[in-house]
Amino acid sequence: MASLKIGALADRQTGGQRVYGDADVKRLGFIRRCREFGFSIEQVRSLVALVQDPQSSCMHARDLAQEHLSAIRAKLSELKAWNAASPRSSRTAMRPVPVGRDRTA
Repeated sequence: MASLKIGALADRQTGGQRVYGDADVKRLGFIRRCREFGFSIEQVRSLVALVQDPQSSCMHARDLAQEHLSAIRAKLSELKAWNAASPRSSRTAMRPVPVGRDRTA
């Protein structure tokens, strides 16, 4: 569970239940959104620390986001190139092969 690895879970109360305050709920929502955007756990940990430190600079958060965006753009470019280079082969790979026939035929 990503929340546990980031250290976002509240301590357990008597009976084993966790009690979350408004700030905890906001932090967990922030963590969930960061993970939905594909940030690594380490990146989310850094972003959470930045959000919790009122003295922190926005420059580090901007740099993390820019680095992540660059990685996403590179991946998107790779996927577009792969898609353009192999539209027929990707369709062929998904089509079932009749029994006793070779896919290359």
